[in-house]
Amino acid sequence: MESDPNPASLLTDGIRALQIDFHDRHLEQLLAHVREISMWNRRTNLVKAGESELIKKHILDSLAGVHLIKDLNPGSILDAGSGAGFPGVPLAIFLPKIRVVLLERSEKRAAFLQNVKAIAGLVNSTVVNEPVERHSAKYDLVCCRAFMSFDEALPLLLPRVAEKGALLFYKGKRTVVDDELSYLPPKMASRIIKISVPFLNDERHLLLLRQTNR
Repeated sequence: MESDPNPASLLTDGIRALQIDFHDRHLEQLLAHVREISMWNRRTNLVKAGESELIKKHILDSLAGVHLIKDLNPGSILDAGSGAGFPGVPLAIFLPKIRVVLLERSEKRAAFLQNVKAIAGLVNSTVVNEPVERHSAKYDLVCCRAFMSFDEALPLLLPRVAEKGALLFYKGKRTVVDDELSYLPPKMASRIIKISVPFLNDERHLLLLRQTNR
């Protein structure tokens, strides 16, 4: 029986495949995140995944949005429904000059995120424990990954987007994305970006939404 690859090697190979520049400190922070999830999973259901699957399906998938986000150059990011910290924690690690808010309604998960913030030294991140509908701040970029159905999420997240800001959804199959676009309100421009996540055969896309004047 083939053993699971070393987490550090898997992360290194995956980040290189994504063509993202990194340092040893980045790996240390990501590994701290992985270890904390594994530890907390023993008493609370954060993510149903072993370390290798966690890295492939969650960390590398989250990092697949780094290049696009760098191009957008936001000053602030909201990770809505952060849960176990995806995509917010990996983004905060690799985008240290951007303020990242991890928004989570569950007290247990917010406590987990506070722990990760401290252990990984995420000085650019803030954990907020409240539902998105009660959160009044606005952000240059609002990210959402495995949060809730698109038609439910959209009206909750749009008020959180600053003027000239954008919404970024991490999505799966293109056919599903195309169907969900039928829920877009008027004056919304959409862009669908196909992404390749290392070691995954799953179809993955980023859906970028902006409000327009047309």
